[in-house]
Amino acid sequence: MTAAVYLARFRRKVLVIDAGESRLKSIALTKNVVGFPEGVSGQDLWERLHRHAQHFGGLIEAGVVRHLERTVGGFIAHTDTETYRATTVLLATGVVDADPAVPGLPNAMKNGVIRPCPICDGFEAIDAAVGVIGAGARALHECRFLRLYTRDVAVFTNGAAHNLTEDEAREVDALGLRVKRDRIKLGAVLPDGKKQLTLDTGETFACDMLYSALASIPNSQLLHGMDTTLDLDSCVVTAAHQETAIAGTACCRRCGAGLGSDQCGLRPRGHCRHTYPQLVTRTAIKKRPPHPGWPFVKGLRESS
Repeated sequence: MTAAVYLARFRRKVLVIDAGESRLKSIALTKNVVGFPEGVSGQDLWERLHRHAQHFGGLIEAGVVRHLERTVGGFIAHTDTETYRATTVLLATGVVDADPAVPGLPNAMKNGVIRPCPICDGFEAIDAAVGVIGAGARALHECRFLRLYTRDVAVFTNGAAHNLTEDEAREVDALGLRVKRDRIKLGAVLPDGKKQLTLDTGETFACDMLYSALASIPNSQLLHGMDTTLDLDSCVVTAAHQETAIAGTACCRRCGAGLGSDQCGLRPRGHCRHTYPQLVTRTAIKKRPPHPGWPFVKGLRESS
């Protein structure tokens, strides 16, 4: 929706095909959005973004794009029921969080019991007991950031290999991180809101906040098989302005090449300064009827 707002204000004709599965919706409350010092729920913010995009003429259609087809002069996006034509495509499809699958905590990521982003709410972890589920350099990266807020950080590898270089192992010691390598047998939310983890050894640990440092899976499948390159994390390799090797396409950062509020769609500055103007200048700006109610593209939608 951030992309739609900026592109609409750059006088582009914008259509958003919304799968309705934004990570933003799973955020119970965030105080990391400018203008909301008391916090805002992800659902509320998502609805505001919808209205914002529509206010400037962006069109929003519910659906899931199953296939993207290159044609002369542009692309055709195929959903289960419709086809849509466009001259340029911006993938803002984000990522899917790997579920830590803690027994006793079903849908923990969606319910906000396990959090994905300490950048968004690390401030609330000041002097708290924090647990990080993950292993290796990825977990260390997350813990390194969390140590800015609290000294009480523990890593739960859940039986995964905790492979570190000698320098990384020394950093773990220097940061004072506790590392628990046993599998998590059971998780529970206590009456006071703390998250309790019970290991196979019978040890129990109560955490004020619990984070996942597992890999996220980029939703970049629409460009697979086309003339593009993926990195080791299956992110689309992009140029300086997030443009892909396919002319007329660009990726928002996390479907193109961990930590980052951009995973929730809240990182507009770099894109509005660089990526969006690049899309704008692909074709001459054409005069359009005034908002509201201006037509998108005549014949844009075709019955499939």
